[in-house]
Amino acid sequence: MKNTKHIITLIIISIVGLLINWGLFSILNTAEESRLTRFFEFGVNQRLSAIERSVETQQLTMLALQNHERSISSRSDFKAFTKPFLDRVIGIQALEWVPRIRGDEREKYVNSAREDGITDFEINVRDSARNLVPAPQKAEYYPVYFLEPLEGNEAAMGFDLSSNEERLNALNESILSGEVGTTGRITLVQGELSQSGFLTLYPVYNKPLEELSELERQEEIKGFALGVFVVQDLIEESVALFDNDRIDIYVSDITEPNQPEPLYYHNSIGTDEAFNDRYFIDSPDRRSQNHNPIYR
Repeated sequence: MKNTKHIITLIIISIVGLLINWGLFSILNTAEESRLTRFFEFGVNQRLSAIERSVETQQLTMLALQNHERSISSRSDFKAFTKPFLDRVIGIQALEWVPRIRGDEREKYVNSAREDGITDFEINVRDSARNLVPAPQKAEYYPVYFLEPLEGNEAAMGFDLSSNEERLNALNESILSGEVGTTGRITLVQGELSQSGFLTLYPVYNKPLEELSELERQEEIKGFALGVFVVQDLIEESVALFDNDRIDIYVSDITEPNQPEPLYYHNSIGTDEAFNDRYFIDSPDRRSQNHNPIYR
């Protein structure tokens, strides 16, 4: 009988010990998970803030260029004006002036560009094989006319944006609304087939916008201050100061919620996904989703 009581006592002590250990483990595990969650949220917010700052700086750059183009003077003036931005603002592939050129003005603009030193300048388009060929005759064009930096972007010089359906839609929407236009992901004319980017279009009119009706905007559009941005450069340069070995970064364009468009993906060295969350970045005319899993 005494042995039985002793055994029962030992079992009870063992169970109590197990419960205490399990309770301590649960408390420690919860505390560790809470710590990791805070670490994750802090890390994601750091990266998200850096990307948002880059997007905001890009927007300020384009506003400055838009205001400058209201009194555009020369190719050399455009180069001098854009150089400080190209030196300091990350993610910029090119800054451009895209004038509206009527069909009967084509020869004048082509000759002027050649006199400026762009000796092979032509208004051109991409054919079905992605070769650059002279644009067919039509009522109007929106070619890349001023371009900085020229080096590395030569293929974009003279390209008629209105020859591409997505770019043309962005141009027309921006003209009518008077607001900034942004394309979705596009394959850059000056890049390889795999180089994805997006354009921001800032309309410039011959008269103050507030004085123009929608119909008058179509007649008074002077052209566009245009920024070309490479998504990979924008994201990677924004978060370059952080240790990104254990955080994946997915960026998608969710302007059309039912048709999210992948823009960028950074694959970490982690293996087991521990946490994940989604954050949103608004840019002119588009909305992007930033999805960040963190790995143990």
